[in-house]
Amino acid sequence: SFAAIRPLIRAGVHLAGGAVCGQVTRNLDYFIVGRFGGLATLGTYRVAFDLAMGPMQVIVQVIARSSLPVYSRVAGQLDQLRRAFGWTVRSLALLVLAPLVLVFLEGERLFELLAKTPEPHTLFVLRCLCLAALLRAASLPFSQVLVALGHTRRNLLEALSSTLMIGLSMTLWVAFATDLAVAERVGIAWLVAYV
Repeated sequence: SFAAIRPLIRAGVHLAGGAVCGQVTRNLDYFIVGRFGGLATLGTYRVAFDLAMGPMQVIVQVIARSSLPVYSRVAGQLDQLRRAFGWTVRSLALLVLAPLVLVFLEGERLFELLAKTPEPHTLFVLRCLCLAALLRAASLPFSQVLVALGHTRRNLLEALSSTLMIGLSMTLWVAFATDLAVAERVGIAWLVAYV
């Protein structure tokens, strides 16, 4: 009956809305860099973004898929939920930190391995994105806890506010920091939004 599945539909709409916000957040910077910096700048920015954010996204995705069932199972026992969450955050930090430090320190060599010639500001952008990726990784487990506790609407609101904050940060940096390259402005905007 519709009455029986209505709560599931509502939760599904909230989760789908959060996923849409995530997709907008992931692609907003590409639109801005391409629009204001051109295709060459977008190509270089995309490589920097993938080097910095790619490993983090893969690691977070695996941890999120494995942690949600655990959180759901212990949702009624706050002490166990806290321990599971703490373990997840520590594991996530350890797994994400190594590739981000490597990319942060060896970004120029990575670009050389990819046969890409970075623009002068690309290493600065790459380092901003590495720091933003670390902060972003630290914030993502909270959404899994919200879903496990049945707060799908709050999860949607968190995703929406995150998308708006990143969009606003990018808009302000692109509009007012005109002495910097567009990719630099967007890289700084990512970092500022997560600080």
